[in-house]
Amino acid sequence: MWYKLLFSFVLAILASTQAFATNQNEHIYLLIGQSNMAGDSGIGAQDQVNHPRVRMLAYDDSNGKVWNTWHNFDQAPMHQVWTGVCPGNTFGRLMADANPDVTINLVPLAISGAPIEMFQKNVNRNDGGSFWLPPHNEWSGGYPWMQARIDAALSSTDGVIKGIIFIQGESNSAQAAWPAKAAGVINDLKNDYGTGNIPVLIGELYSPTFEYHNEQLIPQMRDRINNAHIISSAGLVGAGDNVHFSRQAYRDYGYRFAKRMKELDSGTDNLIGTKRFRDGWQGLYFQSTSPDDWSVVLSGPFMPTWGSQQWQIESVGDDLYRIRNVWTGDSLAAGSVIEWTDLYTAPTNDGWFSQEWYIEPVGDEFRIKNLWTGLYITSPEFPWEPMRQAELRPDWGSQRFSIEAP
Repeated sequence: MWYKLLFSFVLAILASTQAFATNQNEHIYLLIGQSNMAGDSGIGAQDQVNHPRVRMLAYDDSNGKVWNTWHNFDQAPMHQVWTGVCPGNTFGRLMADANPDVTINLVPLAISGAPIEMFQKNVNRNDGGSFWLPPHNEWSGGYPWMQARIDAALSSTDGVIKGIIFIQGESNSAQAAWPAKAAGVINDLKNDYGTGNIPVLIGELYSPTFEYHNEQLIPQMRDRINNAHIISSAGLVGAGDNVHFSRQAYRDYGYRFAKRMKELDSGTDNLIGTKRFRDGWQGLYFQSTSPDDWSVVLSGPFMPTWGSQQWQIESVGDDLYRIRNVWTGDSLAAGSVIEWTDLYTAPTNDGWFSQEWYIEPVGDEFRIKNLWTGLYITSPEFPWEPMRQAELRPDWGSQRFSIEAP
């Protein structure tokens, strides 16, 4: 038993490493979840091109890798040998590009198919060994296995844990206890490693299969974890099994994670401020029509001097925004939960969810979803017709907007 005591002692020492890390240019990110974090749709040639400042901790001993040592993209995949490109691939590349003096160290910690209980601290596994934990599946549970990997990353880089990205819940879908358990895993890791207030990005599951989980359970994580942010999966194409995303969707998901992490790293949010919204179909801008309350919002051609086409975007909480018209001072609002109803401007009311919006990245454009209705802003075909709200149509340019400085 002496080796177990020694292992516990080493863990205690290494757990304090975050506070004393000396190499601030070695950034470590933890990738936690199950199969949608691991990737489940194969891998392409573009995903295996090395980046000089991105590396990942070997998940197992496959493809010439050695468990818990560093490797590059050409020894893909990042997780189990049968997985594929994962969100961490694009995420790592974009984070490195945004920080030219930094090396990005990715620690893949996904366990495909595993429920959240597999990751909990001081909870012994009861899966009979079916969820393989490399290198020899000898671990009592997922938490000590994660610790061993994080410790290896810290000791070999002397770096600092900069953030966590998390996609998990398919095996606990719609379970009321899931938010507390999932938040417990993340908070235990933050506490054990002294990471402070690092960002935690929580990805939604595939929709519509997990719509209830996305809308009712995942938002609770913001109240349970400091500096937690929800990353939307809206519009990401599925793999055809109603659970997993397509290969390109995993790449796009990594873009969304990186975009939000970069905003948080810089302490700024590029969406905040005075903007215009131009639709991706006809190139029309949406605008207020009158200073009167409950005036309909229309689309129109570009008018460079019109304050009615300029909108002040304000943060009202994690990943939620209010959109206030510069001319009238009123806020953009949904007037009904019914699809295809018009949008209005109305006096700002801090308690109205109808005036709060998610702004979701889609490549270089954005979709805008109302918190109250769950419907998306949709532009008409012709100028001077009302802006409306509708269910998500992933291929519609009328639901995608460029957000431009005035």
